[in-house]
Amino acid sequence: MDESTLRVLLLDDDPVAADEVLAILGRSRLPPVLAERGCASADSVPEPAVRRFDVVLVDVGDGHPSQLSTLDQILQRCGQTPVVALTSVNDLELGDRLVRSGAHGWLVRPGLTGGSLRRAVRKAAESTPKDWILAEYVGSPGAS
Repeated sequence: MDESTLRVLLLDDDPVAADEVLAILGRSRLPPVLAERGCASADSVPEPAVRRFDVVLVDVGDGHPSQLSTLDQILQRCGQTPVVALTSVNDLELGDRLVRSGAHGWLVRPGLTGGSLRRAVRKAAESTPKDWILAEYVGSPGAS
């Protein structure tokens, strides 16, 4: 990973929510971040393009099966590029499923802070394929 600039791709269908995440990312104390935004669909992520990024953030909403299927397709296209899932529900079982599916970590969007986003992105960017990140849990159990 080049420490001078961290390249992050955010895949989110909701432009308002995506702008919020990008603002949090911009305020975090990461190395300078070059962020791009795209739709959370596998078709919007050409495999060669994703290799330009250090980390991919993917919104999976509430974990509906269609969203998890999209995540699986995105993970396949990302290859060795680490993926961190963003979810709208505070559900440990969903987080466990996301990590077992191949995400390097997961964050709950309500209550997302610069610190938690910074840690998850940095850990994912610094990881190697054998160093899977444990779920980054934000919020308190049972909160939604």
